[in-house]
Amino acid sequence: MADVKTLGYKIGLHTSGYYPENFAAALPLTDWVGLDIKAPFGERYEQLTRTRGVADRVRQSLAALLASGKDYQLRLTFDPAFHHADDEVIINQMLGEHGAHPLTVQTLNKNLLL
Repeated sequence: MADVKTLGYKIGLHTSGYYPENFAAALPLTDWVGLDIKAPFGERYEQLTRTRGVADRVRQSLAALLASGKDYQLRLTFDPAFHHADDEVIINQMLGEHGAHPLTVQTLNKNLLL
């Protein structure tokens, strides 16, 4: 990323935020970040990702992103098989408590899954 940045290119990073230490190291090199928010933080986040402790790690990445002042987009891929109808509202409330912009929501396209 540093080499590309020295060439004068802008850097956009799309991430799940699962590794906050790596994210924090890359963040200064970015011009824009797309951060996926999978579910409301907590147990359901870990059910969806099947990764223990991931909700807290994503929360750390979100805090670093917001503190950075970088331009960003927070995204939710809505899966009707997993998500509840009110998840978008719940997540936006949760994000608002952190001072974040509302989500951009996209619906899962099962035709794109392998």
